[in-house]
Amino acid sequence: MSDFQIDRGLPIPEVIKGRPMKYPFADMQVGDSFSVTLKQGRNASTAARVYAHRHPGVQFTSRKDVENFRIWRTA
Repeated sequence: MSDFQIDRGLPIPEVIKGRPMKYPFADMQVGDSFSVTLKQGRNASTAARVYAHRHPGVQFTSRKDVENFRIWRTA
């Protein structure tokens, strides 16, 4: 007797390449923005630069205020 349970009728999930995105860059339209904590700001800004480099024509800008760090899609 097997120790495995056999399931039937489950759909095969799509293959996900790489790891899931931490930030919503792929879902953003020009003019959209999101905020992160000041502590997360440097990581988010670096991630935006990498995303823009890998996706020609996409650009981001970021600004720090008193409590948050915000990233906007500009192109």
